[in-house]
Amino acid sequence: MFSSKQSRLLLVQSEPDMMKYPFKKPLSVLSLLILTAGCATVTVPSTQPVTLPAQFSPALESSATASADSLQTWWTLFEDPLLAGLVERALLHNRDIQTALARVRETRALRNLSAAESLPQLSLGGSVLRDRLSQKDRSADQLGKNPATVYRAGFDASWELDIFSAAAQRNTAASAEVEAALAAGAAMRLSVAAEVATNYFEIRSLQQQIRNLDQLTGAAQQLVALVRVREQRGLASALERLQSEEQLALTSAQQPLLQARLQTAIRRIGILVGADSQALLGQLEPVGSLPAKSRTEVPALLPAALLERRPDIIAAERQWASALARWAGAEADRMPKFSLSASLGTLAMGSTGLLSSPAQLWALGAMVRAPLYQPALSATAQVQRARAEQAALAYESSVVQAMLDVEASNIRLQQARQREQQLALALAANNEALALSRLRYERGLSDLLTVLDLVRRQLSTEQEWIVAQEQSLGQTVALYKALGGGWELPQR
Repeated sequence: MFSSKQSRLLLVQSEPDMMKYPFKKPLSVLSLLILTAGCATVTVPSTQPVTLPAQFSPALESSATASADSLQTWWTLFEDPLLAGLVERALLHNRDIQTALARVRETRALRNLSAAESLPQLSLGGSVLRDRLSQKDRSADQLGKNPATVYRAGFDASWELDIFSAAAQRNTAASAEVEAALAAGAAMRLSVAAEVATNYFEIRSLQQQIRNLDQLTGAAQQLVALVRVREQRGLASALERLQSEEQLALTSAQQPLLQARLQTAIRRIGILVGADSQALLGQLEPVGSLPAKSRTEVPALLPAALLERRPDIIAAERQWASALARWAGAEADRMPKFSLSASLGTLAMGSTGLLSSPAQLWALGAMVRAPLYQPALSATAQVQRARAEQAALAYESSVVQAMLDVEASNIRLQQARQREQQLALALAANNEALALSRLRYERGLSDLLTVLDLVRRQLSTEQEWIVAQEQSLGQTVALYKALGGGWELPQR
């Protein structure tokens, strides 16, 4: 079958007025070659995509009311306006996202370049030449003037017919690379949003740990004061006073470490949002709490939905499609090439006669070029085939990795929530035991070591509980990221 472009070409060449042109027979030969090769196609095989299981293992703790659309702006589900503002700011100003957008613009320009190479090429030019021929040259006797000035103006056109779709395959590959760049940019947006949320939760966790440490330091100071009073009354020994002072010093010693981590996290989130870190201190330094809504809604997605939602999978699939198209284009380059050319212009020995009828000239041409022995073409096709195989394996690997990300994130999230609940129960029991042991110590019914041990355990348990809350939120973000939430494919 012929394409519409080829059919129009054959129709024009069969019109009666073509008989007056001296290039009728060469064009007819070219038409015959097109008729012979027009139905030939170059195809390359493609591998089968990896198969996915029917459901995740373990199954997602999904909500019946949640939909895939809720993943679009998953960071708003935590109901923290400052977090939402930071994520939106990062999506606009993050440098890595800006680099990804520049990459998209580059691939679009390359696609336009590829498309332009397959279009007819038109040029308009002119020249002026002043020369003198040797008097000994026989052609000099035929010239009216020597030296002479030659004026030339003309219009040239050329077009290589894409009979075997080599150019079309390259255009297809370029378009697939644009789509891959768009998906890679979306993956970068998703990654940056997740990093902002994770760092924000770390900041709030550290602030809560510092606030909790301040409270425990105050309690340790009260205990030191109590022991000193008891020592003055002869109810406590100097050893007990030293032990209480040691506990106070150990509790206070954790403050610098937490403060250093907090200041580093604030500056790190400043880099993520593309802003001056100092400008964020005023927003983030006030002590805040972790979002209370840690059990956010997760839609009941099937594994096959990852192929449509995960931007990294889409990018890998588009790279695979591009590699297949470039392989097909390389195979098509081994076929004959057909091209047409035409020129129209004037040539005169003086500027006054440049536009006269005798000065006019024109030419039509057709060319067929078939590679007989060009090992580079075969080697190029082999290279493109190997790249297509690599792209297919990379696509399969991205799908397998996506399954692992979802299942591993789901497992870690469930375990983190269980640990958070158990630590909350342990903390409640520890607080009650500490209050009771301190009362017993004040009444002389218990020793100081029991109180100090409970103080240490309370500090450790409460800090672990805060970290467990942070981890639950972080694993929720990881699950949202693994499910491919929070992005849209921009316009191509």
